[in-house]
Amino acid sequence: MTRAHVTYFAGAAEAAGTRTETVDVPQSIDAAELRACLAVGKSAHFADLVGVCALIIDGQTISEAERCQLGDNIQIEVLPPFAGGLF
Repeated sequence: MTRAHVTYFAGAAEAAGTRTETVDVPQSIDAAELRACLAVGKSAHFADLVGVCALIIDGQTISEAERCQLGDNIQIEVLPPFAGGLF
């Protein structure tokens, strides 16, 4: 596991109930797995919303099929569609 510092923007922050948090995620992860990790302990509304959000890891948008190898203390940004996310 690796430590990730997550920043939620706009409606994602509202649905998450926080603007920032720190979570532990696997060192090898794809977008669907990352979304599942972020949704733990949050509402069904958040889980639905994060499913359409863009995920940016250390400044790089990850694609749905991409598998990422993560280092320690990474930065993740979660952007809903109207704030630059993907549909």
